Amino acid sequence: HLSASGLARLKQAAVRFVGGQFRGRDLGGVFANGALWHGHLTSDPQEVLDGIRAVEPAVETSANRQARLVEFPRIDSELQAVRIEAGDQRELDSLAAQNCVQERASCDLEGGYEYVVVKLQRKAQTYVTEARQAATATLKTLSYLSRNLAGLEGRKTVIMISEGFYT
Repeated sequence: HLSASGLARLKQAAVRFVGGQFRGRDLGGVFANGALWHGHLTSDPQEVLDGIRAVEPAVETSANRQARLVEFPRIDSELQAVRIEAGDQRELDSLAAQNCVQERASCDLEGGYEYVVVKLQRKAQTYVTEARQAATATLKTLSYLSRNLAGLEGRKTVIMISEGFYT
């Protein structure tokens, strides 16, 4: 779930890695955005390189989720979202008050302080749920890869490219 710029840097590093480390009897593949490039592993380094170069940014990234946090009513960090989702009333009240002071007109348009509180709770819950789902999908993919690669002979390398994830 990388941003476009992060993905470009990591694709360059992966190309260098394959160019310098991939050997004739190795098996490799590119698993990105929920699919294995060409649907199989290969011992052809060019096919692995083509797969790396073909990877596109995912539609939904952690950067997209974080960008939605700063729209009114604003949640300043992932940590604040987690605290609010976990029921931290002090954090919620403080953030709602801060939003209504800093953006009085937006607060009034939303229906006032009580409505801002409800929107912050929903936003935090949505953010945490989406982040957990993305993390779970990543971990399931890694589990699938390791289970299925274990039975194959030869050297295997799994490269995980990620900006990190919330668990």
